[in-house]
Amino acid sequence: DLWKPVVALLDAPTISDPDVHNIVTVTDANSLSNGYNIRYTTDSTDPTASSPILEGGSYTVTSSVTLKAIVECYGLVLTAVASKALDPVPCATPVITYDNTTSMVSITCATTGSTIYYTTNGTDPTASSTEYSVPFSVTSPTTVKAMATRTNFPNSAVAELSISQVVTPTIQDNGSNAISITTTTPGATIYYTTDGSTPSTSSIQYNGPLTDNVSNVTIKAIAVKEGMITSTVGSGLVKLQCATPVISRVGMTFTLSCSKPTDADLYYTLDVGSETLYSGPVPFTADQL
Repeated sequence: DLWKPVVALLDAPTISDPDVHNIVTVTDANSLSNGYNIRYTTDSTDPTASSPILEGGSYTVTSSVTLKAIVECYGLVLTAVASKALDPVPCATPVITYDNTTSMVSITCATTGSTIYYTTNGTDPTASSTEYSVPFSVTSPTTVKAMATRTNFPNSAVAELSISQVVTPTIQDNGSNAISITTTTPGATIYYTTDGSTPSTSSIQYNGPLTDNVSNVTIKAIAVKEGMITSTVGSGLVKLQCATPVISRVGMTFTLSCSKPTDADLYYTLDVGSETLYSGPVPFTADQL
């Protein structure tokens, strides 16, 4: 019988996972010296000494594929076959943010070198949609959608941000002879003015029912919430009822006071006399008790 020598194959080369650029690296696992080649296939067949050489040991993954590789030297296959199923890493999903202080939308993507496309009409973006370059203004309820693309990368998933508007504040008597300013948007902050000017976030912040110096005055208010469009201006005029005056006797004088509003004009009569504007303690006689 003829004996055929059996050559033991060295360990298969190592195939890395795709990096952030969708590049995999194939390296010899046996610390061989120079002069060898890494040969590969992507058609599911095992590579041979005549398969294509993987230049630089790097392969760019552009679609789902099974990469197989061997180490060859002078026409002799030295290693077992390495095999790895690879899927390209898609572009990262864009991040859409809305700054309510500037009314500007910004879109970013973590994939370096990617191009972002977006829409504001509710449709999914494509490479034919508007290309994002700088932040843009949104001042009415809008749905922004965005995707990212890059050569040799699958497109990202579509990101979506629905930008809604804070509900306009309502100004009304709260039923307890005080003025309340409310919005149905949870978590919104309200700012108001009483001098007829348009309110802003620099105006007075509403923290509770109003009673002093607000009766029969035009109140204007806005409501603000992070990530939402600022409300339109709400306006209202409410006439409050003065509290019943309190009469206090001090000796042979009496004083008048009013708890709401504290600066109310008070009038009084003695016996059946005419109304008199109160300005301070009023003396009276015993027959007027």
